[in-house]
Amino acid sequence: MSAPIARRMPGGPFRASAVEDTTFLATFTFDQGPNCVTEGWTSHDLSAQLDDYWHVDDFDGLGGGSYGRLFPLEGSKSLWCGTRPGTDPNTCAYSTPGYGNAWDQNFCTRICATVSGDVVVDYLVSWDVEPGYDYGYLEYDECDDDWKNFDTPVVYNGTGTGFVSDTLLAGSHSGQIRLRFNVSTDVAWSDHDGLWNTDGAMILDSLTVSDGTGVVLATELFEDEAIGDTGSDDWVTCNVSGYGDFAQLYPGINTLQKDPCRQEYSCLWDFVKGSPYDYSCGGHASQAVVPYEDAEGQYIHNAIHSPVIALMGEGTGVEFEWDVYADLPINSLVFYTIGYTSVVDGCPEPWARGFSYIYSTTAWWARGGVEMGDDVAPGATGVQLELRVRDMCPFWCGYYGNGECHTNAPLFDNVSAFRVTTTGPTLWCGAFHDAFATDGTITGTVRADQGSDIYEYTDPRMEFEDEIWLPTSDVTDGIATDPYTSFGPAAYLYVSVHPQGQPGKGGAALTDDSYRWPVVDSLTHNGDVWYKVRLDTFWFEPETRTFAWPGVFSADLNDNLFTPGDTVYYFASAQSNAPSSIVTYYTELTGGVSDMATVLDNPMDFTCLPAGGYLRGGDILLVEAYRPWSEDLYDSALEMLDIKDKVDRYRVLRPSTGQPNSLSGKCTNVYAQLLACYRKIIWSTGVLTVGNVSDGTIRKTDDFALLQTFVDNLPGPGGVYFTGDNIAEEWAGMSGASAIAFRSTFMNFTYDGGDHAATGVGYSPLMVGASGGMFDGTFGVDSLVAYGGCPGPVSRFDVLSPLGTSQLEASYRGGGTSQGAILSQRTINSLGNDVGVVLSGFRFNMIRDARPTGVPDRAEHLHAILSWLGTVLDSPVDAGTSGYRNTLAQNRPNPFNPVTTIEFTVRRAGPVTLRVYNVAGQLVRTLVDDQRRPGVMHQARWNGRNDGGQQVSSGVYFYKLVAQDFVKTRKMVLLK
Repeated sequence: MSAPIARRMPGGPFRASAVEDTTFLATFTFDQGPNCVTEGWTSHDLSAQLDDYWHVDDFDGLGGGSYGRLFPLEGSKSLWCGTRPGTDPNTCAYSTPGYGNAWDQNFCTRICATVSGDVVVDYLVSWDVEPGYDYGYLEYDECDDDWKNFDTPVVYNGTGTGFVSDTLLAGSHSGQIRLRFNVSTDVAWSDHDGLWNTDGAMILDSLTVSDGTGVVLATELFEDEAIGDTGSDDWVTCNVSGYGDFAQLYPGINTLQKDPCRQEYSCLWDFVKGSPYDYSCGGHASQAVVPYEDAEGQYIHNAIHSPVIALMGEGTGVEFEWDVYADLPINSLVFYTIGYTSVVDGCPEPWARGFSYIYSTTAWWARGGVEMGDDVAPGATGVQLELRVRDMCPFWCGYYGNGECHTNAPLFDNVSAFRVTTTGPTLWCGAFHDAFATDGTITGTVRADQGSDIYEYTDPRMEFEDEIWLPTSDVTDGIATDPYTSFGPAAYLYVSVHPQGQPGKGGAALTDDSYRWPVVDSLTHNGDVWYKVRLDTFWFEPETRTFAWPGVFSADLNDNLFTPGDTVYYFASAQSNAPSSIVTYYTELTGGVSDMATVLDNPMDFTCLPAGGYLRGGDILLVEAYRPWSEDLYDSALEMLDIKDKVDRYRVLRPSTGQPNSLSGKCTNVYAQLLACYRKIIWSTGVLTVGNVSDGTIRKTDDFALLQTFVDNLPGPGGVYFTGDNIAEEWAGMSGASAIAFRSTFMNFTYDGGDHAATGVGYSPLMVGASGGMFDGTFGVDSLVAYGGCPGPVSRFDVLSPLGTSQLEASYRGGGTSQGAILSQRTINSLGNDVGVVLSGFRFNMIRDARPTGVPDRAEHLHAILSWLGTVLDSPVDAGTSGYRNTLAQNRPNPFNPVTTIEFTVRRAGPVTLRVYNVAGQLVRTLVDDQRRPGVMHQARWNGRNDGGQQVSSGVYFYKLVAQDFVKTRKMVLLK
């Protein structure tokens, strides 16, 4: 049994970035005044067969099929389990006459015959199915719907033709009996998707069933039946009816929604129509829920399909978005999944159904999405979206949950469809990872490697390459040829190494293969030199120059070049062929843009550790697995503590994937690379549910073993501060020796649950320090707000109790109750030094001020923890900043029509500009150009008009905030 391919909400895929314009195709709100309107959407029971495909046929006009098997076996007609090409929307896209995916087609004797003794079956048969995956069977039951094999199983697989005469039940059998022919196929490789060409699944003729005395129980030659008949005198199709259709369009005001941030009172889709089950297990007995297994052993598998959405405008793909209420704990094993199809000449293509089963650890409304991309079929005139709910208990019960306590989720509303037009190459670039010297020293060289490789390689020629994706469609359209070398793609990586001016760390030295990755040009921006490295194909075969992965290009920075202390900045670009010759530039922060200045101001980077903080006398390492959401908050707090430039950062990319990207995957010598440099580690994981701290059992790295060595060998005061919503929850369930050892030695705790609000303290409780603890200062115990409220999803903080020598340092309080929020433990390590560990049940970036002061509570909080761990600090002061920071929020709503709101803050009083640009980098609208003061959340609204007052077209726009030395750009989408 393999693990479920599951993903947490919202489930929208990564959108590859290009310079884009967007054409609005359709929107569905399912409301018309006070009424619920389907707007052309239909519901379907996917557990039921679409049609009866056993039928009488003369095979006229089929020319014998692809392999000469489509002929009557006897006479002028036979029974066929297959389908002709035609206009039926369920089968019109089949590649040839044949059969489909996920068929479970049955043809049964009409009556239950009473037999005594042998049962003999004679018939002619021809079969043609995918070997090893699709099958034909002859089965029987005793009129109890418990179908079983005969003494000698009758199974048809692959291809063949023959006359069968066999005694299938010999001797003493007595009682009632029915027979059936069954065709069962899997979900792929058939005439349905064109991946396995056949002449249909089975053909039958001259059926005779008799007992041992020669009495005929059922017979059929099919000569008297009409073409297309699905039954005869003694036989008939007998497909299982399916689980049932439980989808309905229903007013949201009458539906339970536990999201405290948002309620949808308009019409929406649910899957509880006629369900006999309620939500008593969740404390809501009046609410119907998604039903459980039925009496026939079936489970719900329902879907809603959009109408055909006409394609308009030009574009390389179609994107769908929708609102979904997900109260889908994995234990219930009810998931929602996504499908889509193209419509060509009025005929739907086979549904492309995703294999991601989406669940949610909290009850909230979210925005889901999917991109069809290259799945839009050539010549398509329309597309359709499918939203499905499925109970996976028959596959995963007992492995990943018990299938109990269903909810009323998922609920769907507000579906939109867009056509994305790219005006330049679609591009994304994998991120290089922060790293230490590979030889385990602080003086050796640092490998420039991506955080998570797209593939795992065994070929040594691919080992050192780092990938940049240009999808196949761009290759078909044409990437220009590099004009500098006259061969290779016009695709580049721009690189700048800091500190500037180090001998040998620029120019041609950036790569160790000037043929594959030549440095072709350079430029200077704000005093920094940027080198332009041409990319090569992803898989390079020197002898034949064959390219195994069209559309994927690679860069390889010189692994003998970088040393601890270096910070390397970079971004990517690609140019399309003439006549358009459009250039796309890309960083994670900007996405695809046509303005080089934007990416120069917002590049990606990686750090070679130990870095500037250690070199400036610092001894703190900040491990961030929740970037970039927490970076600004840490920056401002550290700045108020006057140690920002003395803290090194190690950023974990894609921590939940299990790639060897965590600290223990890159630090090869704890003594030389950590203990020689750092005394405190801040381990920040934000809202991660998996991959917080690995123990070597499932992940490829063992963080707890590294931390055990670090803390146990500290030569003086120091330790670790863990902060994240789910660290304790994941830790408490770990079985690895390192996790158990670190917990028993340095942080004893009792895990009391992963939902603080369920204990009665509210979603955003006041966190109050314990008397005499680290948060008890000169003016009494500190307090702050652990913010877990709106906008969603609502946070679920760990609740903790001290165990052994650990101490309660702070509690969540509210409603007359309190629960443990932060624990500490001091331990004498192997070197006889007093070391400490702090475990917080909530993430640092959820700290909000409990009272208005010049210094934010997060700075006071971090000051108390670092002081307890042994860092000598002055009290935090505003130092002219008043504890404020520069921020630029994502516009809301996004996409929008007709108005959106942009929020920002500034760190210092001074001139501020906020401007909107189109994808060509042209100024569209100046929203702000004046003085703004710090400490205030400023708002700007844009109504989709330019500076001349004209309404602009639908599409992608960028808004850029400039506040003295702070520059940040974000993307937004205007839809009409």
